[in-house]
Amino acid sequence: MRYRRQESFRYQFEEPVACTFRILKVESKERLSNTGNAYVYDISEGGVKLTTPLNLSIDNKKIEIEISFRLNEAELLLTGILVWKKNHINDYSYGVHFTIDEKLKRKLIEELKIFSRGIAFIKRK
Repeated sequence: MRYRRQESFRYQFEEPVACTFRILKVESKERLSNTGNAYVYDISEGGVKLTTPLNLSIDNKKIEIEISFRLNEAELLLTGILVWKKNHINDYSYGVHFTIDEKLKRKLIEELKIFSRGIAFIKRK
């Protein structure tokens, strides 16, 4: 794996974390959608990779979504823009670039640190 200095640290979950998401905007128009189910595979302060069976058409469109999931005891509600899509046999992976403020980024990093310490502790037993 190549390291890119301009990219943030990325945490890859051993077991994907269940989440829900919904579309907030397409281009600049509000388009609140129903909630869809997905899984978070990896995450950083800059964005997330999620997978869902839903096929979202992102070609040449700026789509803003809201992602909700629990990490430790914290319920995180993050917003971002879909930036890439990959087709798989039974589902689709999406890259999301966060549009969150610094305070929420710090909260996310703190929760990831707590989560990763818990995983390390469990592995040592």
